[in-house]
Amino acid sequence: MTEAELQARFAEIGADWAFSKDVLDRLNGGHLAAPPATVAGFPPLDGRQILDLRGDGPWTVNRAGAEAALKSLFPGEVPALPGTGPTVDLDTQTLETLGLRLSQVTAFGVLNGGMATSYVDSKKNQALGAGLYAIYRADLERMGEAAAGEPKGITPAFVQADGTPGPSYLELKLRVLCQINLAAKKAGAAGPGLQLFQMTSHSTDAALRSALAAFARSPVLADLLAHAPRPLSETPTAVQELVGTFTPAKDGQPRKFFLVKRDGRDVPYALPGGHGQNFRVLRKVYTDLLAAGYRYTYLGNVDNLGFLPSLKGLALLALSGAPAAFDFAFKTPVDVKGGVLYREASGHLNCADIGVAIAADQVKAAEKSGVPILFNCATGLFDLKRLVADLDRITRNLPVRLSEQDKDVGRYAQAEQVTWEVIGLLDGPLIFGIEKNRRFLAAKLLLDCLLTSGLHWDDPRFKQPDLVPFRALSEGLNAGLQALLEGPLGFRREGKRWVPLTEAEISRRISAEGAAFLSV
Repeated sequence: MTEAELQARFAEIGADWAFSKDVLDRLNGGHLAAPPATVAGFPPLDGRQILDLRGDGPWTVNRAGAEAALKSLFPGEVPALPGTGPTVDLDTQTLETLGLRLSQVTAFGVLNGGMATSYVDSKKNQALGAGLYAIYRADLERMGEAAAGEPKGITPAFVQADGTPGPSYLELKLRVLCQINLAAKKAGAAGPGLQLFQMTSHSTDAALRSALAAFARSPVLADLLAHAPRPLSETPTAVQELVGTFTPAKDGQPRKFFLVKRDGRDVPYALPGGHGQNFRVLRKVYTDLLAAGYRYTYLGNVDNLGFLPSLKGLALLALSGAPAAFDFAFKTPVDVKGGVLYREASGHLNCADIGVAIAADQVKAAEKSGVPILFNCATGLFDLKRLVADLDRITRNLPVRLSEQDKDVGRYAQAEQVTWEVIGLLDGPLIFGIEKNRRFLAAKLLLDCLLTSGLHWDDPRFKQPDLVPFRALSEGLNAGLQALLEGPLGFRREGKRWVPLTEAEISRRISAEGAAFLSV
């Protein structure tokens, strides 16, 4: 097969030829190896770069830097800061009031490319044990059948106490954005308005566009959509193409593209290349948003119920002059997979996955010594102007990690990029220590969604010793969900159901509570 024929077959399956070929060339040239994680230590909260965002503060910022930031953001009308010293202490109310103003020049990016394939997979949902699976089996089978073939973002984010499905992840995020815009309008804040954008995939793009069009009839959104900056059908979107896979290491050098037979022809076997590709895929979206007057941008996963704008965090980023800020929770014993914050020998902060880039024993030893470990929550907030200026360097230097796979389709090597390894490429990013059960209610599996929903606590099997910890876990997750529903999501409980507040009810709450109603 000629290179031209191979390139045409990449296009047929929605795979990115240029990126895939670049990875292959770098792999064969010996230039692909991702840098190892050299851990000098696990940094604690320091009140300067690593901030505890829980509670009511105060938080200390440099006065000169904060005043320069405010002058740039609000030329001709610089909000006054209290006191006269070289630093200034700010409380929650002050930061949230400023954050509400900044929300109107902030975009909210959702990584929305995942299908619910693994999410509803029966074997994966049994991984926590047969006993827990048995309690939720009927729900898993019913909901799994309904969600099969759907993008995860438009599947129910929680289940009502009466067993009926709640709103989707994407509906809830849009609801919060509209509520914040409503509050900002009432406060007289200027700007284009808090705007959703997304990265989809070839598998999810059409279904998501259709869902956005249908949301005009959603009872969760219908009376709030007047506060969206633009029609949902015009949501800025970029489609992430697939990445070719490669022949395995055992087949020797040079590596080639891994091919499979389809309809009697050899075609590339391609897979998603990780959310770290957003810095390349969303380039035009980021650039267009900057040109439209946006100054900041969030980025996070659609399946995290706690991934909502933090007005307090937004204000702290703006006042600090840092290039970005990232949410980290305080690691618990159940957090055995995922990224943790560490400091390199150079002094830079970085993030790497337990068991992949950092040995699990090294993390355990640090925990036993009393060192607090910060666990990545897959939420980033960026200074958009600096991000756009840095996209070339980030795209060029973000590690590409290669993993050898042995699946039904055969043996192959897969390349992926992890978004949060961008931390190691930035100079002085902020780290926010957050309340996990408020800001990180992520559902990688449908079972996670059911545990968060707080179903079947009366099942006597939960009294079994091996299931007692799962009952406690479910209670903690559900408490976080309820706090979000009663607060920024804007719902009230009626019997066994959560129902959305009307626009008039939301407006009254904003008048009574201010930005605190929307805080996370």
